[in-house]
Amino acid sequence: MTVSTGPAWLRRALAERPDERAVDVEGATVRYRAWGPVGAPGVVLVHGGLAHARWWDHIAPLLGGYRVLAPDLTGHGDSAWRSEYDTEQWARELTAVIRDDGLERPIVVGHSMGGLPAVTAAVELGDALAGVATVDVRFHDGEWPGREKPSERFASLEDGIAQFAPVASRAGIEVEPALERHVAETSLGWDGDAWRWKRADSYGIRRIPLRRLLPDLRVPLAIVRTDHGLLTPEAAAEMRQLTPARAVVTTVPEAGHNPMLEQPLAFVGVLRALLDGWWSMPGGTSDRSRDPGRPNTEMKR
Repeated sequence: MTVSTGPAWLRRALAERPDERAVDVEGATVRYRAWGPVGAPGVVLVHGGLAHARWWDHIAPLLGGYRVLAPDLTGHGDSAWRSEYDTEQWARELTAVIRDDGLERPIVVGHSMGGLPAVTAAVELGDALAGVATVDVRFHDGEWPGREKPSERFASLEDGIAQFAPVASRAGIEVEPALERHVAETSLGWDGDAWRWKRADSYGIRRIPLRRLLPDLRVPLAIVRTDHGLLTPEAAAEMRQLTPARAVVTTVPEAGHNPMLEQPLAFVGVLRALLDGWWSMPGGTSDRSRDPGRPNTEMKR
């Protein structure tokens, strides 16, 4: 899909065509997109609930110098559906994608619900990862809400695009129209009779709360907040204190729950600072014999 409107940076980013790959994970096809040179330091971008890999199409090309993967977790995007979902299963899918592409010690970034399998994978893989980052992840002990409502069906693609509504910022921040259209259009698929959202009609999610996961984390953690998102400063501080590994809290200014849509360039700036810091410090790709590295910013000791 060619984008002919919007700012020049967005048109350039969306013009970059990633590799499209797939791997079988316990009987289900998991599809993922890959940008950048094979063998470069690796980054895995994990979408949130009811989203998909295409939410990263404009972000991944701006992370220059990295091999960037964006998978569709099962039940989302172009990956297969399962009868049940849980964060441990999704973590195994992330592990399979990492191994299929041959990444060595990548950094995993999980947005919202995607932060749970990202941290779960980090706990399981340990030093096989260089670090993990969560982006406006919910931090509470209650059940993660499942979804039981069948996907809406639309007579035309334009009807579906008009109904696209990601979680809105409480600050009323508007998304660049060309970017919103790209994400909306890639969120819809034709099922033979109508257009529908590319996500499972219903799923319940079994999850391990972050409160239980974080004390077992042994790789560096970046907790990314937004000015108007779901994660409060107090909750971010508690996450930091629960983590025995090095941890940092940083904020994307003037963004809500979806900083990759609402403030994409500021979000890229935050990610690049974290990634470049991790890979340039001891424990990055240049020195794997030492302890895992840390972002080049003030860290918890």
